[in-house]
Amino acid sequence: MVARSYCSLAASILLAMFWCGDLSAGQAKLLAQPSVRVSQKKLLIAQGKDRQVFDLSDLFEGFELNEGKLLFDNSDGKLLYLVIYVSGPSRSPIAVQSFCGAGTEGYLLWLALDSRWRPQKRQSALLESCFQSAEGVYEINGNRLIAEWDNYRLEKHFTLAYDSLAPARGFSITDTNIEPAK
Repeated sequence: MVARSYCSLAASILLAMFWCGDLSAGQAKLLAQPSVRVSQKKLLIAQGKDRQVFDLSDLFEGFELNEGKLLFDNSDGKLLYLVIYVSGPSRSPIAVQSFCGAGTEGYLLWLALDSRWRPQKRQSALLESCFQSAEGVYEINGNRLIAEWDNYRLEKHFTLAYDSLAPARGFSITDTNIEPAK
């Protein structure tokens, strides 16, 4: 009987995690995971009827964004935390023969949004860049994101860690000098 009570409690918790009840209307609606789209140098985040467009032209040096991938979305009841990877070509297709014509610019973004989807905090990390001579990768293992990259222009090696169980902490980024080859 005790096991059955725990099973009922666990089932109730799981249902509460996936369903948001509107008791005044007598209806329940499924909360969808936010979706991410990119266009030009803009990031569109949508969840149900809520939509917000973020201009990333102050961040993104490339021609335009052509990839946006939601890696994590968490909420602490006050803020919505999103981790997104965005990337795009360094130059326009007509400049393919020029410097960085076939290059890519890629960033990891951490956004903290309030209930009206206004940004409260933002962090970014340049993961790959032809312009900055940076190259790196990210990996997701359970609730953790780890990224490593080298920025040869800055002569630095960077490591980024993010824990989706503590989303308010944002990115933890450390750097070390790249030793010149002897």
